[in-house]
Amino acid sequence: MSKAAYKLRKVRKLDYGIITISVIFQKGVIKLVDTELKEMFGVILLKLDSLDKKVDSLDARVDSLDKKVGSLDARVGSLDKKVGSLDEKVTQNSVEIESIKSDIRIIAEVQKAHMDQNERDHNKIIDLIDNKISLHSNILKKVSTDIRRIQEAKENLTGA
Repeated sequence: MSKAAYKLRKVRKLDYGIITISVIFQKGVIKLVDTELKEMFGVILLKLDSLDKKVDSLDARVDSLDKKVGSLDARVGSLDKKVGSLDEKVTQNSVEIESIKSDIRIIAEVQKAHMDQNERDHNKIIDLIDNKISLHSNILKKVSTDIRRIQEAKENLTGA
């Protein structure tokens, strides 16, 4: 065997040894990495399970909140209808109040006109009564004077 072939053989044996050591080392590293990965995956799976539970809990809370919001929406809708109805009634009442105010103004004007007319009529009646009393007073004075003259004339006729 030549020196070169011998060296080549030694290099090949050395390469084979290095490759064998490398493979053994890699298998050990792989086993070590595999064990560490299994542990890490175990921890990750536990954390994922915990997260799943928390997400499920949050989902339940969100569902509960959705139901409550739905209930609140229904209540708000009902309140909106009631407020709308009240708005309509307030509008109707406002129109009716304006109509009543107008009617009251008219009644007040008519009442004022009646009071003024009544006062004028009373003043006319008072003037008429005053005139009649004055007339009656004058008539009574005249009759009284006439009766006194008649009595004087009678006394003069009987006494003379």
